[in-house]
Order: sequence, then structure tokens, then C-alpha cells
Amino acid sequence: MRAAPYAWAPDPNLLNPEALEAAGPRPPHDWLDAPGDALPGRAAHIAKISRTQNYAEGLPRDQALEAVHPLLSQPIFELCLSIPSWNWVAGGRDRSVARAAFGPTLPQQTVTRRTKGGPGAFHRQVAHSRAPEIRDRLLGGSLAENGLLDVAAIEASLKSRADTPEFSYDRLLELVDTEAWIQRNIA
Repeated sequence: MRAAPYAWAPDPNLLNPEALEAAGPRPPHDWLDAPGDALPGRAAHIAKISRTQNYAEGLPRDQALEAVHPLLSQPIFELCLSIPSWNWVAGGRDRSVARAAFGPTLPQQTVTRRTKGGPGAFHRQVAHSRAPEIRDRLLGGSLAENGLLDVAAIEASLKSRADTPEFSYDRLLELVDTEAWIQRNIA
């Protein structure tokens, strides 16, 4: 029996529902079509790896400096893919394999913590403090011009307080990043 392809959950937040419906289903990606004996964790791991391709391979080749990403090299990828998914959080500790490997050189607090903090608070602060610029870029850009954004939802998100769930700061920043990419590539 063949394993089902990994299903990437789309994020419709702040996008125009009519545009999403018109776009239809996401086209398949060969990497997400897991071998028949693959466990769901392995398929999810490969899907996450495929997201790094934009960082490793997404820059124009005419740039003066080559981007080098040693942690995205084939030997590191192969090692990561060889680790069973149930070991990723062994003992209830996120990134348990890395914590065990680097345990002797890390502060004990880092080795024993159960989760890893993220940049969310910083992202929230940037998005909130730059709300007028975000509004201008998104609502005056190509995404809005082509009917891809839910303008009312973006306005509501930007008007909400930074500490509320309605303030979709990560999604706003993703869309601003996309708009910046569009502007850079059509200029």
C-alpha cells in the first residue's frame, strides 16, 4: 500500500477567498510523494526540508557573493533524514538529538529546556511598529491590485492591538515579503 502524499495545509489567512477558490488545488510536488513504507513523520520532515529550498537556492545567480548554507548541505540533510521522527522530541524535549549531541558544550538550562523560543515577540513588535508601511505596501501593491488579498481582513488585523490573536503579524510579514519579492522582480 502506497503512503498518501504529505498534505501541506494552505494558509488562507488574509487572502481573498474568491482568489483562493479560483486558484484550485495546489499542484503536486515530487518530494511530498513519500515512498510506500514511509512513516508520516518522515513525510513531514521532507516537506519541511523542501521549504528551505527558497533560502538555499532562491537567490539570483548574478549576485557578487554566493550564499553558502553549511547546515543545508547534503551530508547534514542525510543525517537528519536518518533520525526517526519519534526521536525528535525524545523525553519530551524538542530538538532532543541536537541537545544530546551538543550537551557537553551548551549551558545546562539550554540542554534541559523542553522547547525553543522563537522570534515571535520581535516579529510582532516590528509588524506593529511598522503597520502604516505594511498597510501601504500591501494595499498599494501587486497582490492587492490583482485581487489576491482580503483587504478588509488586512485592515482589521492592522487596526488590532499587537497582543491579540487578531493581529496576524507573521502572516502580514509573509505577505510583505512576497510583495517585496514581486516588486524586486518586476522592476
